[in-house]
Amino acid sequence: MQVTAKSVFSDATVLCETQTRDIDTSHLNQAQKHYLKGVSENRQWEFTAGRLCAVQAIRGLGGSETEIPVGERGEPIWPKGFVGSITHTQGYAAAAVALRSEVITVGIDAETNDPVSDRALRRIGTREELSWVESKRGLEFRNPGKLLFAAKEAVFKAWFPLEKKWLGFLDAQITFNEDDRSFDVEILKSKRLRRMSGMFFIDQDYLFTAIEILAGDLPNSYA
Repeated sequence: MQVTAKSVFSDATVLCETQTRDIDTSHLNQAQKHYLKGVSENRQWEFTAGRLCAVQAIRGLGGSETEIPVGERGEPIWPKGFVGSITHTQGYAAAAVALRSEVITVGIDAETNDPVSDRALRRIGTREELSWVESKRGLEFRNPGKLLFAAKEAVFKAWFPLEKKWLGFLDAQITFNEDDRSFDVEILKSKRLRRMSGMFFIDQDYLFTAIEILAGDLPNSYA
């Protein structure tokens, strides 16, 4: 099987991606258009392309919604009955969406496959994670520090819809499993949601991380 970004999900989650620069903005409402006033052209593209991917994914699951509002912290507000996650970086945008009855939460992140500074790494990595990054430089992964960053971003995106609380970079411990392109997550500050697992995919230009928690895989308090 060819490994792609789509292959890191179960059949329950629809992933839509785009790298097209010419994006239709008709699906944006007035509040979203106002939100984009004064921001850079690249940021406008990222926001619009991500929302368009989300709408397409929802339609792929039988939904008819055409708007994804912005929450108080900038998070996407999904239609009732759906869960999802949006990511965008230079020249790439994607959205992963699933039915709430089948998937509890989704978190995705895409990053350009280039290095992270040592200073930034010290802000995002625990001692164990930084040791792993150092051991992999120039070996299995071209930019292991960027992969760590992408995994932490996916963790937060999966965490926030469930807990509605901030989760810092150092509040989650990531362990990568290179053989099957997976990673395990230990949430260091949570009393309920203590563990997650995810998958990653790397190509020449981008790194992609994803967390998908299926219905039934969490305590009933999250139902």
